[in-house]
Amino acid sequence: MHSSNDLYPVLQYIKEHIYANNTAAFHRDRRQLLRALTWPAAWLDRQALTITAEDYNKLLLKKLHQIKQHGNPIHYQSYFPKYLMKALQDHCHHHREALYQKLKHASYTIDWIAKGIEQPSQHQHTDTLAKAHQLISQKQRSPKNDHQQRTLGL
Repeated sequence: MHSSNDLYPVLQYIKEHIYANNTAAFHRDRRQLLRALTWPAAWLDRQALTITAEDYNKLLLKKLHQIKQHGNPIHYQSYFPKYLMKALQDHCHHHREALYQKLKHASYTIDWIAKGIEQPSQHQHTDTLAKAHQLISQKQRSPKNDHQQRTLGL
């Protein structure tokens, strides 16, 4: 399972509706967008909650629709990934109890197990996105340090 493929519909929505097909800006921000889009999975994973890929994308798209409909473009046009990250963090913290109740409810767990039998990768979705978030959030090596490492400081 590759997280950017799982998030493709969400990224397409962002590209078309938020960036208005400004491809250069979208590609410039893509890494940070993926960081923001995978943050809820890392948060859910820390809460010991799991969610299906379908429900995860629904959660993200619902929040994006709300931003598009009610958000102030002046606040998010300068750097959308930061705005999105804050919006998703606020959403998760504000709806913590409701998310917990929904995702731990027996009917959701039964559906999750059934989907996992049909598609085993469903069980690893939250974990995979949480790990992707961790990798994306790591600082990139600077070329200067990379050269020193290759030459062993000589």
